[in-house]
Amino acid sequence: MQKAIQWFSQNHVTANLLMLLVMLAGFATWFKIKKEVLPNVSLDAVVIQVPFPNATPEEVEDGVILPIEDAIAEVDGVKRVSASAMQSMGAVTVEIANGYDLRDVMTDLKTKVDGIANFPENAEKPILEEARLDRQVMSIAVSADVDEKTLREIGEIVRDGLLDYQALPPQGMGEKILRALRGEPKITKVQLAAVRPYEISIEVSEKTLRAHHLSLAQVADAVRRTSLDLPSGSI
Repeated sequence: MQKAIQWFSQNHVTANLLMLLVMLAGFATWFKIKKEVLPNVSLDAVVIQVPFPNATPEEVEDGVILPIEDAIAEVDGVKRVSASAMQSMGAVTVEIANGYDLRDVMTDLKTKVDGIANFPENAEKPILEEARLDRQVMSIAVSADVDEKTLREIGEIVRDGLLDYQALPPQGMGEKILRALRGEPKITKVQLAAVRPYEISIEVSEKTLRAHHLSLAQVADAVRRTSLDLPSGSI
């Protein structure tokens, strides 16, 4: 190191030329570097999810988790596999080893999972996604002097408009929000929060109950017995 410093101290022109080349290379590379204020962080992992409606965690483990683990055991590039069995859902997280392209390994995993023929009959189609850390960038509050159902519909219009900011709602605050964000590209994920899920209300008049000699408890019991939770694919 001392010899190199001594040589550069005696050759000023070469040292200055080398420094200039390094500065030019850095300046040219600056424009090619991807710069993000809130970057998406890739975890080098793939998440495999299989919905299994009305199944217990034990049924999910036997019918979903174990077949997936057996199918992907021989895939190249798999570093570690972890799984969790929940009520009505099974999830398998596959970590990718260094030196392997995540997209290539993900394609191999999809081929293996799609080839599993012994999934339970009620299990839905597997979903493969790259594991990423999403960060919230903005919160938009929507308020209006309307009922809860109408307010939710307004929120859904704003959400859909943010995902497709060329499509604007008719008039009102939602339009102003979307016009303000129209020039912002690549809005890929918007979630609706602080809303309750839709419910189906069954109302029976007292006159109808008396005509059929029924009570509200009997009607509720009949609905409970005939109510089925089925995936739309099965229907």
